[in-house]
Amino acid sequence: MSNNGGSGDLTPDQMQLICIGFLALAMGLIPFGALLDPVRDWLLASHVMVPSAQALIEIPGTGIGLDLPRLIILAAAAVGIVAGSVLIVRRRNVED
Repeated sequence: MSNNGGSGDLTPDQMQLICIGFLALAMGLIPFGALLDPVRDWLLASHVMVPSAQALIEIPGTGIGLDLPRLIILAAAAVGIVAGSVLIVRRRNVED
């Protein structure tokens, strides 16, 4: 058992396995929805998402999606995050 001093460097073999895993996930060989069944169930139980039959926009392969009120909340949150980020960047540029 070797100790690399906690540097977190990956060997070439480990990098290849990670790349193969990401490619398999992206190509659909590993069903993304099946990996996240507990998360999907929690999102449905807590009313963050709705079943695909009620959804305006469905997340492919998961069976869940967003209806209009949740879509508006998501869009408002995205606009708020972008506006806050722009405000922070501008303040930092003014201080420099």
